[in-house]
Amino acid sequence: MTQIELRGIEKHFGAVQVIKDLNLTIADNEFIVLLGQSGCGKTTTLRAIAGLETIDEGDILIDSQPVQHIKAAHRDIAFVFQSFSLYPHMTVFENIAFPLRATRGNRADIEREVQAVAKKTLQITHLLVKKPSALSGGDMQRVAIGRALVRRPKAMLMDEPIGALDAKLREEMRAEIKRLHIKQGSTTIYVTHDQVEAMSLADRIVVMHEGVLQQVGSPHEVYARPANMFVAQFVGSPVMNMSDVTVSEDAGHARVVVRGAPTSFDFPSNLTAQLAVAGAQNGNLTLGVRPEGVLVSREAREGFVPVEAHIIEPLGSHDIIDLKVGDQMLRARTKKWFRTPARRGRLGSNRSGSGAFLRQLDWHIFRDQALMAHIELKGITKTFGTHTALRDLSFEIADGEFFVLLGETGAGKTTTLRLIAGLEKPTGGQIFIDGEDVADWGAAERDVALVLQQYSLYPRYTVRENLEFPLKSRIRRVEPVEINERVARVARTLRIEHLLDRKTDRLSGGEMQRVSIGRAIVRKPRLFLMDEPLSALDAKLREALRTELKNLQMNLGATFLFVTHDQIEAMSMGDKIGVLNNGQLVQTGTPQEIYRYPVNTFVARAVGSPPMNLISGKLGASEAIADEGYRLPFDAALAAGLDGRPLTFGIRPEDLFLESGAPGEARVHDVENHGVEKIVTLRTGNHFLQATVPAQTDLEIEESVRFSWNPEKVVLFDGGSGMSLRHAG
Repeated sequence: MTQIELRGIEKHFGAVQVIKDLNLTIADNEFIVLLGQSGCGKTTTLRAIAGLETIDEGDILIDSQPVQHIKAAHRDIAFVFQSFSLYPHMTVFENIAFPLRATRGNRADIEREVQAVAKKTLQITHLLVKKPSALSGGDMQRVAIGRALVRRPKAMLMDEPIGALDAKLREEMRAEIKRLHIKQGSTTIYVTHDQVEAMSLADRIVVMHEGVLQQVGSPHEVYARPANMFVAQFVGSPVMNMSDVTVSEDAGHARVVVRGAPTSFDFPSNLTAQLAVAGAQNGNLTLGVRPEGVLVSREAREGFVPVEAHIIEPLGSHDIIDLKVGDQMLRARTKKWFRTPARRGRLGSNRSGSGAFLRQLDWHIFRDQALMAHIELKGITKTFGTHTALRDLSFEIADGEFFVLLGETGAGKTTTLRLIAGLEKPTGGQIFIDGEDVADWGAAERDVALVLQQYSLYPRYTVRENLEFPLKSRIRRVEPVEINERVARVARTLRIEHLLDRKTDRLSGGEMQRVSIGRAIVRKPRLFLMDEPLSALDAKLREALRTELKNLQMNLGATFLFVTHDQIEAMSMGDKIGVLNNGQLVQTGTPQEIYRYPVNTFVARAVGSPPMNLISGKLGASEAIADEGYRLPFDAALAAGLDGRPLTFGIRPEDLFLESGAPGEARVHDVENHGVEKIVTLRTGNHFLQATVPAQTDLEIEESVRFSWNPEKVVLFDGGSGMSLRHAG
């Protein structure tokens, strides 16, 4: 049990001050998350506590004792890095045992401690004899955590330990880390730029920006009552909307006019008392509203005003809708699907929370024919030696479509991209671009732009010169005036105007990826191929660029093929999604189709965050009988001919609900606070289920609860093959 206190911490690197008067107390057994953008001082703070960096001013106290003059090895603190930092020549056992051997512990004690951590805590006993090169990324990080835990340190410091992992593995590791903290009872300081990690893991969140502490509070406090505009727009996904408004008195009532909007709104009554404090009874003000506070509806009702809808992002359990109100954009979150033929229309929004309306518009985009490309793959197979990377892959991408290939690492996504680009040759099958077989075409002849994850910029060039480079080739011969116009337009789109005269070695990772995307955009190719271009960026920048890329694709009318392992990117960006698994295309469809009607249990778990719950059981008379023993209601008409057959029931977390008197009984295993909602993990025997509940729901770990589901939303899978019965027949 350890308390850590930071008093007036200051730290400079040369002329740059990275920590400014930082004061913070961390209670014993507390899980604190330092949250902020790259370069905000999070890691420097962690390293200072560990003794890996000296401080210029202030005091660091551990259990009330100053430690800034004590060496790192004597502070009894364990540090888990993002990069694993395992010894490649040692086995897993030897890696975990290393810190104990360094203190010259006896062999029997070391064996006992390592086995205890491997078996009881991390469940990695089967890996102890393996070398790190034989491990997955998740297993390597488990070993790194085990090496920290085996010392039984006073405190655990974790520097973005799951940032390099796939999205699904990050989700699993989040839950593991939280359970480990509860089990071990150690003080934990966790650094991340990902607000989902912060909200779900933390007892308290510390938000930092440019070395300055912005706010400290519980996840609910930071989300619901942000201390300033930075916190409001950094915490939450999507972020809080900020609108510049004018407040005026009208017959004794406060009215709000959004800048450029044709009409006004009633000022929220719960905020009226704050007007006098802000000094804005008749003047300018900035109002913040969370996306879930902007309500939308198909029908026009009294008090609703029309606004323009730019993008509808279907994310499965809800939609995110971009609305134009006056001169400003608002994002709304709704649980209803807006099934419009295209992603533009007319929406109404009421800022006071009483609703909105949708009025569909007929529209058409006239596109540059040079930007149109129809792609077709027929029976593509690709082998590397004895390994088959792709098996009989066939799909089409319509011209002007945003197609996303979704799959885990090694699924064959990047290989598919490289085959279309002409960087690899297929072992079998055909690739067509606009109806022409391109087997004999070189990469340059295909006129595609490939954006890679690892940037690939020219280090001796400035940003401007990198953007200009593809336009100055002898093939294109673009005039200098047009080059300047294209570069300026791309720089504005990607918000890199201030970087144009910098060399690329002076850019952050996120800035380099923006330049890389810009270099592809500036060419105006017929096809954009994007290989996980956002995965190296901070969470907030990924979110911003998702919207920018989709806007860009819609404005250009260009064909995009986007590769990712992140299902949120796939759901929010794709017109269609193709799910790959072990080189085979498992399912193709709209985000809505794949989320609601997965073809098998693999897709059911791969798409959705949290993923679909899968419950083994069988059907009885008007009820589903789980193998765990509980019974839930089911439509007898849908059960015809299935009595007694082994089945798997699929139910999304938002369709599983907690209710007194419900037929199912479970224990609360874990609760993740996501601000707008909570994700509750329920334990029924040896099986776990996840349910989405309102943020204000109070639940305790190990509390007994009753649960049921919406029987209309249950998806039936064959208990043996895992195939959806809907798709099977």
